[in-house]
Amino acid sequence: MFSLLVGCASTLRKEMEVDFFLPRGDFPGAIKDLEGNREVFGAKNRLLYLLNSGAIHFYSDNFAESNKYFSEANIFSEELYTKSISNETAGLINPNVVPYYGEDYENILINVFMALNFIKLGMMEDAGVEARIINSKLELLTQKYESKNKYKNDAFGRYLSGIIYEAEGDINNAYISYRLAYEAYLDYKEMFEFEIPEQIKIDILRLALRLGFKDQFSDYRKRFNIESPNLQSGSAEILVIAMTGLGPYKREIETKFTYADKEGKTHTFQLLVPKLVERESAIGSVSVSCSVDSLTIFESAHIIEDITKIAMKNMSDKMPGILVKAWLRAFSKKVATDKTKEKMNTGNVISNWLVGGITDGIAEKFTHADIRCWRTLPSRIYFKRIMVKPGSYNLTIEFRDKQKECIEKIIKKGMEIKNEKKYFVFVEKFI
Repeated sequence: MFSLLVGCASTLRKEMEVDFFLPRGDFPGAIKDLEGNREVFGAKNRLLYLLNSGAIHFYSDNFAESNKYFSEANIFSEELYTKSISNETAGLINPNVVPYYGEDYENILINVFMALNFIKLGMMEDAGVEARIINSKLELLTQKYESKNKYKNDAFGRYLSGIIYEAEGDINNAYISYRLAYEAYLDYKEMFEFEIPEQIKIDILRLALRLGFKDQFSDYRKRFNIESPNLQSGSAEILVIAMTGLGPYKREIETKFTYADKEGKTHTFQLLVPKLVERESAIGSVSVSCSVDSLTIFESAHIIEDITKIAMKNMSDKMPGILVKAWLRAFSKKVATDKTKEKMNTGNVISNWLVGGITDGIAEKFTHADIRCWRTLPSRIYFKRIMVKPGSYNLTIEFRDKQKECIEKIIKKGMEIKNEKKYFVFVEKFI
């Protein structure tokens, strides 16, 4: 039991250490730290090692290596999920004794990252496979929760699938995915006041017109309240995906009540539950400027996915079940320690008090809330889609604070844009 406790604590320490590398942009340092402590994670936290490694290699532009980790994580998480029901009883004793198999949104993001990796590797057919896996997973998630007001549809996953289908020339499935993305954004708006990106509306109208769906085009234009949509198309596109900040992490919250009986023995009821903590980001918005010759296009990027809000909603939905299990564990622990104390009556009030305190203290050392999570996820994902004509472009991505002041920028010069191609640009800032 003691070795289990140390292993769990060490894993959490290693995850937290990885966090410190990301705001500094020291991805090689994070990779070296993770690889050097692979065994520390152990079998029960193998998925966390794979998720963190996959994400950091992605941020390092090691896209093929990133997908090696995410591919294993995808298989591993599916295996763990099928075993999760049989592990519920063990979880009632101590949630940390069962393997971590990930939250719903984490499992979807595995395939989102894999699709992005394949895009950057120029393997659009493989990206299309991931798009279909994303949609398949989301269908199962929708069936799992049915009409419940829970995270059951990932808008960014749907939208990214549409982009991939469109890049492959599968316009019909792209149109379907964009519509599903819009429906998912409506869920986001209801669940956590998410602002629906205007780009998704434009893309639905653009493809409805291209497919000749005049009635649907008219219906959606009225629904979106867009009288004269700007559907200007270039012969190529620049698509910017910017990941900012760090997603929330979990910490343990303790509620404890202790009293002494007439013999001096103390009795403790200790309730331990996880709490999700939001990490503030210095970045309040992202803007993109694209220049060719003497022409410069200034655009604001939209938040396409707010992982922090999704995680908070996910935790809120799970909290009733977490509290029930926490109460059962607390009650079981109290019953077990009380039985131990009955056999340890010293006949002295002070000695009994000391024995009770020591017994409770030992019991508390071996029970903790489950605060495991994928800590290297970004907080928010911004997106900008720019239609352009062929030419040589300079692209500037500015990260602005909440007062709209530029705090950092990334410049990509001499982007050669050719006819009928999509150019994806990925940037990350974890400040």
